[in-house]
Amino acid sequence: MRFGSSAYLHESVFSVPRDEQSTQGPRSSIEGLQQATIPPPARHQRAATPKRANCMYTLELLPGPPTPRNLLGNLEDILRQPEVPNTTERDVFSYFLLMERTYPGMNRCWIFHPLLPFFRTAITVTRPDLVQAVLAFDEHGVSEKGATYKIAKPLIGQGLLSTSGEEWKRQRKVADGGFKAATLELTVRMSRRAGGHWQLTPQVLVKHVFPLLEAGRRAGAGSSTWSATTTVEINSVFLKATLQILGLVAFSYDFRSFTSGGLHDAFVTIISTITTRARSVPGTQLLPTAANRRFRRAMSQMDRVVKEVAQARKQQMEEAARISSGSTLDPTGAALPQDLLSTLLQGTGAAASNATPQQYGALTEQQVCDNMKTFLFAGHDTTASALTWGVYLLAKDPRLAERLHRDVCEGRLRTGDNADITYVQLQQMPFLDAFVKELLRMYPSAGFTRNMKQEVDIGEFTLPAGSNVFIFPYLVHRHIDNFERPEEFNPDRWLEPQENCLKDGQASAKAQLWIPFSAGPRNCIGAGVALAEMKTILASLIMRYELKVAEGTQEPRQLIQLTLFPSPFKIDFCLRGDNFSIEE
Repeated sequence: MRFGSSAYLHESVFSVPRDEQSTQGPRSSIEGLQQATIPPPARHQRAATPKRANCMYTLELLPGPPTPRNLLGNLEDILRQPEVPNTTERDVFSYFLLMERTYPGMNRCWIFHPLLPFFRTAITVTRPDLVQAVLAFDEHGVSEKGATYKIAKPLIGQGLLSTSGEEWKRQRKVADGGFKAATLELTVRMSRRAGGHWQLTPQVLVKHVFPLLEAGRRAGAGSSTWSATTTVEINSVFLKATLQILGLVAFSYDFRSFTSGGLHDAFVTIISTITTRARSVPGTQLLPTAANRRFRRAMSQMDRVVKEVAQARKQQMEEAARISSGSTLDPTGAALPQDLLSTLLQGTGAAASNATPQQYGALTEQQVCDNMKTFLFAGHDTTASALTWGVYLLAKDPRLAERLHRDVCEGRLRTGDNADITYVQLQQMPFLDAFVKELLRMYPSAGFTRNMKQEVDIGEFTLPAGSNVFIFPYLVHRHIDNFERPEEFNPDRWLEPQENCLKDGQASAKAQLWIPFSAGPRNCIGAGVALAEMKTILASLIMRYELKVAEGTQEPRQLIQLTLFPSPFKIDFCLRGDNFSIEE
């Protein structure tokens, strides 16, 4: 029986007994998606064929270039890609785009020569039924997290992103409490400290979270003349801003991203080094190179900061518990932050004061720190990438920008509150919602990898044990079988009746084909926070500025490290004539 076709997505829960699976496919239970019956993967026993020869035979049957004769395999083609202008990065993603055009739906490339002991394959899947099958494999125990997660282990440790099974369920249950509705409200009210909460107002956004947008606006040193326009390389601004915001929202901690390089610079070094290791011969991380020394220094800095933040909060919680059981006030009478960090430290909800020295609630000290690093990485890098593309699209298309500006203004007026942008106001901005959805359809930055633990059939193909499968939502969302005119940026597709949005009227599959945060039980735990953050920032910027692509700017390209992100470009931020005051 073959596995692959019908509805879609991630880590389904199958409950049909094994002895019934031959006649009745197990039913997936995916919240918010249609119910779908999916048969389990077929398993093979080919004892008569040597394991490696069988694997090679199976791989050669997959669509893709022929078996290489050189030692690097297709990695040589990848590394030969030209540098992206204004960067030192190779245009690696263009290779995956070429492979998809040549071998659509599924393709295989060779990483190193098959005779080398560390050779591996990269199998990219974009066809909806095949993607559904791969993302459902975890529930059958057929697959595990791919090689990318293992290479990134120094950064993500044993947190939610890298664990599976019962350990993942336990950690997910602990962390869920930190991402409830209260956190969503904090996301749009978080830059000015008031009444124990961080408030994100348009004024504070401009003056504090995005100081680079206001920096250098004066015509000269000591001049009282202000220029109406400032030019900014926006991706670096968003990387610092999203790290700053995440620190305030999740950990109630000011990382001072704009006044000190700090964690931002450490992240740049860590992610760049991990990416290089993923494209290198195994074991290069052990060599005494300058790059490895920089990586170790950056990781030490990251570990030190995260541990200090966690220990300081734990001490606050223990002192509060000593004063009064269940107290939410610290010894000075100030309210203890109720954020993601508090949730992690509380673990199962019990007071942290009865934790052992090596354990915070239900999580160990190391698990708390690993999850903090995981959320910092996954929560700021991907959001910054989407915001950067969003600003570029608005700057390139004035009509699109003015339509978004009108929608934000009307949404604020509908609530009868023309002051700070609030979470309630965001719900009254339908075009903003559609714009962000289409932005994440066209430019999702995350990807997923799976390693096959055994040989399985998927659609008309067979995947051998040990093969690495890659899923890029960027390619899945642009597959011709998914959306009508998939290469066209069209927010209206999300405002039209569902049957007009998808290829051949596949209205019921709409949510399944949009997977920037994955889907199912293992979807991105911070998706709600990221969406609210993106909407708030875009709404605040469009209210204050007209956006233009800076003169001489080339069309940005997709770069790939641990995530996809755009090549550098500059945007002109022009003050609107009707902009609001930034006086506090």
